[in-house]
Amino acid sequence: MKTAVIIPGLGDHVGYIRRATSDWSEKYEIEPHIFSFGWGEPVEQYNEKYQKFLGLINELSETSKVAIIGISAGAGLALNASADLPDRVSSVVNICGRVKNEKRGMWSFKGFPLHWKCIEELQKKNIDSRKVLTFRPLFDETVPVSDVLLEGADNKRVFVGFHIASIFWVLFTKGKTISNFINSS
Repeated sequence: MKTAVIIPGLGDHVGYIRRATSDWSEKYEIEPHIFSFGWGEPVEQYNEKYQKFLGLINELSETSKVAIIGISAGAGLALNASADLPDRVSSVVNICGRVKNEKRGMWSFKGFPLHWKCIEELQKKNIDSRKVLTFRPLFDETVPVSDVLLEGADNKRVFVGFHIASIFWVLFTKGKTISNFINSS
């Protein structure tokens, strides 16, 4: 059984994610651990929160590497951790999350400076894109679909539109694809 840490996006919708992944242990042999980052906090708390997240990864990866699933804003955190702890993170799944620091679709950052800080930090890192699976929708009113793509990653498109709908489509219908990717790494 693989361990996967799931990081919710800006809304920190832990309950919905818990419900969507409640059968993943039985169906896909993935043990989900949900980590709520608390995106609404002041930017000064980024390093403390990020170190807490890295501590969880270190703890869970004592016996084997872990996978990280970043949902929306959580994808940036997942990719940062994979760059900082490459020997502890086996794979990353990005579900509709921004990985580029482009100046479009930025309204989502207003009121969420931790997300902006996370994306800024990500631009400084060297990501091993071979261990990344991304999902992007047909169109997204929150995160431009081109900002989800990562060169060299396994970039997949889901034939659903809108940000939230696409996230839940992936969580409820693409568990097998995620499982195959995580279990192959």
